[in-house]
Amino acid sequence: MKFLVTQLLILSLIFSNIGFAQNKTIVSDLENLTLDIGQLYKPVSSVVLSDGSTGECTRIIYYNKKGVFSSAKSITFDRSEGTLKANEPGTHEIVAVCIDSQGKRLSKTFYVNVNYPKIKEIKVSTNEENIYEGNYVKLIYEITDEFDNKRVIDYWNYGNASKYFSKVDVSLKSNNEKVKIDESNNILAIEEGNSKISVVFDGLSATIDLKIKKKSCRKNRFKIRCF
Repeated sequence: MKFLVTQLLILSLIFSNIGFAQNKTIVSDLENLTLDIGQLYKPVSSVVLSDGSTGECTRIIYYNKKGVFSSAKSITFDRSEGTLKANEPGTHEIVAVCIDSQGKRLSKTFYVNVNYPKIKEIKVSTNEENIYEGNYVKLIYEITDEFDNKRVIDYWNYGNASKYFSKVDVSLKSNNEKVKIDESNNILAIEEGNSKISVVFDGLSATIDLKIKKKSCRKNRFKIRCF
């Protein structure tokens, strides 16, 4: 019953006529706020008039914009304590609603970022059985976070990684010049022999040994085949 009442209140806030909003806005420390998974936070918000003075706000509530018509739990609220809790990583829309003494309402949407869980372990491997001179090496990154969730990025690119990690800092180095690593962390096999690749992923290190084979070519009646 309490849940239903809350939902009805939120719906009324959305569809009501908010003439109260003229020349007024809500300022809040929710603006550009970043939280960690599981973090509790008590926001501070107020109404500011166009002349810079403080407006009336006898009650203020918050809700997850995407959770109004569903059971979305990315950010949840304890209305009795006035706190919110970050449950899912990503960027979430949080609506602050101010109600004055006459029941008029003013609302504003804020974007709250929730960091992905911290990484606690990284493993690097490759599925390529044979690595030849002149070929690029595709690495596989197995990431374990602080909650023991495992995620695999099977070919390194920042777009893929950004689905899982809010800020990715990756560097690759080789112990010799048998491979070339470009600015995008692509690995090109240059010369026959062994090379050790050291990977630093958000402060955690891992290594992988690569065995590069000499490219050989054979000529038949129709074409030259190299492998």
